[in-house]
Amino acid sequence: MKFKVSLSAMLLVLLGSGVLWAGDPWKESQYTEWTEEDAQLVLHDSPWARTIKARSPNTAVSGKSNCTHRPPTRERRVIYGPGGPFVVYGPPTGGLYCDVTSSGTGTEQGPKQPRTRFLFTVVWFSSITAREAVARLGQLTGTLTAERVNQFLSQKIDKYILVVRGRNLQFLAPLSDEQLLKVTSLQPQRSKKHLYPVEMKRISRTTRYGKSLLNEIRFYFPREVDGEPLIGAKETKVIFFCRTKLAGIDQIKAKFDLKKMRKSGKRDL
Repeated sequence: MKFKVSLSAMLLVLLGSGVLWAGDPWKESQYTEWTEEDAQLVLHDSPWARTIKARSPNTAVSGKSNCTHRPPTRERRVIYGPGGPFVVYGPPTGGLYCDVTSSGTGTEQGPKQPRTRFLFTVVWFSSITAREAVARLGQLTGTLTAERVNQFLSQKIDKYILVVRGRNLQFLAPLSDEQLLKVTSLQPQRSKKHLYPVEMKRISRTTRYGKSLLNEIRFYFPREVDGEPLIGAKETKVIFFCRTKLAGIDQIKAKFDLKKMRKSGKRDL
């Protein structure tokens, strides 16, 4: 069955947050006992989620800098899934935002644009643990009933789904789907082979200023190829690559330790 629930409203990114977590909630308690901080930890800093920081080089632009300071705001997202739409609110975010629209390395005429900070989160979203974190956030916001949680978590997902999220992935917009599929891969540590996604989907959000920004890309990898598992039982680590070479960023790279990605004694991918 094809995975139909929208993910754009499900993964909430804590950009520049000062929240501190302790412990591993996925080991210590059932998801129904998680706090909001526990669920956010699963989606940002756990065996199923890797957060990557990168900075672009200084660039020269003509005219004024295109960086603006924005006040704190809470992002409102509508999730369309089993049982009808529901709403999830993200944590307050704000600060300095720079649109990546210039090119060059600072040697052209014109003032230099401040280095732009990029914060990416790569989530292994087809895992039960990651989806339980999303379900828990829905429970805590009062937007998910027990029935709708059960419907969401009982869906069979026939592909590995890896989601790349960031407040602004607009620098990837110039690449076509075909190009992105060719530069994105999973590489198991033992085989060293690059395994490529078979489909992808882009998700954009509309800011409070009315601007549409690409902030999520989902990549779908088959679980099996010619009857053989894409990721063998003896594999212990997998690396996710998205070789961008755009905006001064050579690649988005996230390492996953499969030995830690387990639930009830079984691999949870």
